[in-house]
Amino acid sequence: MGAFDSVEMNDTLFRSIADNTANAYASIMLQIVTAIVIIMLGIAMYRIIYKQNIVMADIALSMYVLEAVLLAVGQAFYICVTKGC
Repeated sequence: MGAFDSVEMNDTLFRSIADNTANAYASIMLQIVTAIVIIMLGIAMYRIIYKQNIVMADIALSMYVLEAVLLAVGQAFYICVTKGC
């Protein structure tokens, strides 16, 4: 089966997904922690770089924050899809 081949969606597949919701929620929590760490890393990099080039430091911090926000929004969207908003 190749990377883009379809998988037959049957009752067993859906039952397997439903039985592993705890794993999915643990994964979401770890992704949120990752988003927080990304922002902390961006702040650390900003403090190092701003003395050399403040424009580059601002851009880098903005990119780190954008990455973290996209990650968190993606996880929130997953929660909305699975739980209902």
